[in-house]
Amino acid sequence: MRIRTCLLTSLFLLSSLLLPALGFAQTPKAIPPALTPWVPWVLDGREHMSCPFLLGQAFDDGGAHACAWPGQLSVDVTEESARFSMTWRLLAEGTVQLPGDARMRPQDVTVDGRSAVVLMNFGYSTLRLPPGVHRVEGRLTWSKRPTQLPVPDAIALVKLRLDGADIAVPERDGDQLWLGRVTTEVGADTLDLRVFRRLDDGLPLRLTTRVDLEVSGRAREVTLPAALPSGFAPVAIQSSLPVALL
Repeated sequence: MRIRTCLLTSLFLLSSLLLPALGFAQTPKAIPPALTPWVPWVLDGREHMSCPFLLGQAFDDGGAHACAWPGQLSVDVTEESARFSMTWRLLAEGTVQLPGDARMRPQDVTVDGRSAVVLMNFGYSTLRLPPGVHRVEGRLTWSKRPTQLPVPDAIALVKLRLDGADIAVPERDGDQLWLGRVTTEVGADTLDLRVFRRLDDGLPLRLTTRVDLEVSGRAREVTLPAALPSGFAPVAIQSSLPVALL
């Protein structure tokens, strides 16, 4: 059983009382028609500016924006090889990581059914993808099945099938997925949710929401509706779990 915490900071926005610093983030000003043709030129090389910003980093740093969001990774392992598939959602063109590394390179990789070129970047297998939602598939081969498979930390959800049997709780050690250890007993899927809110008076009002999750059972994705009260707009999220506010 695990307890994880998520902090969500939001501001109450009034149509006539809006901080200038938030104006461009929430309601971008209209671009004059004469300047519209120049937008692609201005954003060339800075497409990441339209992606969610990571708290605590330099705003104009490309690494401070999260532009690629992974879906569930499915891995089907046999004695001779492994096949994998997953989806990536990109808000701007970028590089994504694949299972495997320099010693265990993905082969026959396809993106949306078309062959793709895999690049090695600091020992990791990567793909360069355009904006949009893409399905990535491929396989890994070996002469002797390894005990671990490199899987990027950014991929939170993993569905593992080992020699035809589904592994209810795949075991991970950092960026390594264990292929030799099997958990046979899994408790029931439970979720205990507690929400705490603190309202700071000011202009605008600032609301800090703390969400405590106590979870057991299988690894899974959970959607929590109505994270914010009506009239509030999010400005920052801090979480030890992968999270997206949609």
